[in-house]
This record gives sequence, C-alpha cells and structure tokens, in this order.
Amino acid sequence: MRNAPRMRARGTQVLGLCFYWAWVYLSFNTTTSMNWDIGGSHALLWVHLTSTFVGAASYLAVILFSRRGAQLLKSRAVLYAAGIIMAAGSALSSTSQILGNTGLAVAGGALTGISSCWVLLKWGALYGEFSARTIVISTACSFFAAGLIYYGVSFFSFEIRSIVVTVLPLCAVFLFPDPGKMLKYWGEEGTTRTDADTVNATDSVDSKQSGSRTIFPISKLPWRIGVGLFIIMFVYGGVRVLLGTLDTTATDQSGLTILTVSIVCIIVAIWGLLFQGNYASLGTVYKFALPLLATTLLMIIIFGQTYAPSLSLFATACNVTIEILSWILLADLARTGKTPAFLTFAVGRMGVQAGMACGQAVGWMFFDWMQIFAIVSIFALMLVMGFMFEGDDGVLVFEAPTADELDSLPVDAGRSLEDHLKSIASAHELTPRETEIFVLWATGHGSKYIQDHFVISPATVKTHVRHIYEKCDVHSRAEIIALLEDRQPR
Repeated sequence: MRNAPRMRARGTQVLGLCFYWAWVYLSFNTTTSMNWDIGGSHALLWVHLTSTFVGAASYLAVILFSRRGAQLLKSRAVLYAAGIIMAAGSALSSTSQILGNTGLAVAGGALTGISSCWVLLKWGALYGEFSARTIVISTACSFFAAGLIYYGVSFFSFEIRSIVVTVLPLCAVFLFPDPGKMLKYWGEEGTTRTDADTVNATDSVDSKQSGSRTIFPISKLPWRIGVGLFIIMFVYGGVRVLLGTLDTTATDQSGLTILTVSIVCIIVAIWGLLFQGNYASLGTVYKFALPLLATTLLMIIIFGQTYAPSLSLFATACNVTIEILSWILLADLARTGKTPAFLTFAVGRMGVQAGMACGQAVGWMFFDWMQIFAIVSIFALMLVMGFMFEGDDGVLVFEAPTADELDSLPVDAGRSLEDHLKSIASAHELTPRETEIFVLWATGHGSKYIQDHFVISPATVKTHVRHIYEKCDVHSRAEIIALLEDRQPR
C-alpha cells in the first residue's frame, strides 16, 4: 500500500499556531522585553510558575489516561472549550494586574495551564501530518509572526494589550481545521488513522493494553527526548530568573527583542529551504544551540548586572532557537514514529513545561548560589548533548514519491520498475538491505512501512536513508527523484 500523501500547510494553519505563541509571549513576558524585572514584582513569575506546573500535570494526565484523551481530542467542542477557558484565564490575569491581586493572577495561570495543554496537543498532532520541509518552514513562520504581534502590541495601552491577549487563544482554536478530517495518527502500513482508529489498532496489536486507561504502552513513549527537553528548559528557566533579578533597568528592548527573534526564525526558514527532504540533523543544530545557553550562564557569572540587558537578548535567542527546534523535533517524531502524535507531544511538552517551572523555582530560591547553579547546569547541558539524541533520532527523513511522480518515471519497454530501481542501486553500490529499502521507498512506501516491514527502529531506517543519499551523491529529495528518472544510471 502506498504511503498517504502529506498534508500541505495553509496560511490559516501557520497563523493558528502563531496566535498561540503570540499568546505565550504576551502572557508570560513584559511588553518591553522578554526579560522579567523580578526585583520589582514577583506577580509574573507566580503566574508563569502556576501555568507551567499545572500544564505539566495536565500533559501527565493525558499520558496516563490516553484512551480518554484521544476521545476528547476528536471533539471540536472540547477544543472550543479549551480556547474559551484560556481566554478567561488570560482575562483574569490581566484584571489581577489592575486590582493588584496576586491570587487572581495565580487562578488565571492555573486555568491557562489546564486549557493550553489541549490546544497545543491539537496543533502538535496536526503539524505531525506535514512533510519535514513544511514542518520546518511553517514553524519558523509561526514564531516569526508571533514575534511581530508581540512587538506590535507593545505600542498600545495596557487595556488594548489585555484585550489582545484574551482574544488570541480564541483565534488559535477557531483556525484549527476539522479534527475529524485532519487530526490523524500513524497507523499500519504507511497509512494514517484517526484517533478512534488508533485506539482500535492498538488494541489489536497489544492485547495487554485492552481495557486499560492507555492506548499505547507507556514504557515505549519517547521518554529520553522528554528528559532531554526537561534539562534544557530547566537551565533556561534558571537563567531567566537570574537575568530578571539582575536586570532592574527600565530600558525598552522590544525592538531588539523582535530583531533577535526574527533573525533566528529567518535562519531556521532558510535552513528548511536548503534541506528540503534531506537528511539534515536536528541533533547537530541542538548541539550548536546548547553551548550558547551554557555561554550565557558563564557570562552571567562573569559580568553579572553590568551587561544584564545584553545577556537577556542572548538568552532570548537561545530560548527561541530551542523552542523552534523542540517543536520541529516533536513534529518529526510524530510524523515518523509509531507513537500516536498527541502522546509524542504530551511527553515532549511535559518535559518543556516541567523543566521551565522547576528551573525558575530553583533559580529564584537559590539565587545566592547562582555560581553553583551555573556549574551544575553546564554539566547537565553537556550530558544532554550526548544523551538526547541517539543514532539518527534527529534526522529528517525524505518523503516517498507520490503516485503522479511514480507514473511519470521513464521505464524501458519490457523492463519493470523494480528492475530499473535495482540497476540504479547496483550502479551506486548499495548494500542488499539498502537496495531493499531503496526499492520500497521508490515504489511509494514511507518510512513507517519500511520500519514495520523489516522490524527495525526509526533510527535504523534513517541511518540507511543517510547512507543511500551519500552513496547516490544526492543532497535533496528533488535530486533523488531526478536520479530515478535517469534512464542511464551513473
């Protein structure tokens, strides 16, 4: 059976995710910078801590009760309810600032923590249906547009900002496509299935799970990735609090902040354009971003309050880069793995939010020992660099040819397509296993089908893919399609 065609991202889908991230920027940052002034007020810190801790607990509940969670995710009414609760929580937090009531702010943070979980899982599962190239470019565009909204709103009064931050969650949910048609998870033999199909398929594959609260073995979830993201965001959460305590200036850095965010997004978008369908490694990019975060910690210790505003921008660049890469990583895992997409995102986002919350709490409570925090954090980041990615977990897999592309391949009369493909494989000295994978892929089977057919892991499939690219001397999906069309293999 041929792999189902990949969904194309529409402008509304990019905007929908953009509105969510714009809501995050405006809800948990000041309107002059993404840096806090914790020395002046702890209210924003309390709101963020409450929202992230409650959000992490909500993701854990989805994991532990995934059978019920899958059913709720199919419902548009649940999505709308989540958006309304997010809006109400945002309005409550804004009102608390006027009344000076921290209790109302914390209550608003709790409401947004519970409801944002469902909104983000919907969007995550949807992005897991995109191609690798579309995931990268759409994510970069969403974050870029969110930054523009954040910057634009900073010019308005507090009342206008409060209205915007209340409306954004509603925009994020109303732009989501029909869940019954578009919220899918990987099924068997390269096809896609809806939530209900996933439940049934899992029951038939793993009878031990029958009658349980989960639809997928909890032990097989991507916990290593979740732990890696937890450690990274733990470090960033501590850095953010340290900077917020040191930077007590009232300097408006909104322009520099949006410039920093824009540069990061543009670089990621260009990276996506250059590596369309290629074996670009997310692990390599992560290993570039994490030392930057460690460098920020060292600079905080060395320069302290003197350069706190500049270090804040540096930390913002690190955070935006890591957030974008984390979203791309989870979407690609949802796209290529056996785990239902919403569970992949639940594990990853639980790690992100729990890490951020714990890092902020520890950074606030142990500010006087920030040197020790920095040293421990740097060692933790070094551990993540070697622990988070194994083999080719972060490799973006190329897409199988579409039916139209297969029909257009020139094959000599009296010669089958399989013979043509084997001659190409032989000309480029592919191994027997690489040849088998190459033939399956070139006849329309996706990576999910290949890993199930040979009973191998996604990482092993990606390793074979990378070797095929290297031996065929191609650097993009377009080049390998051109190779298939070549009647005279080199």
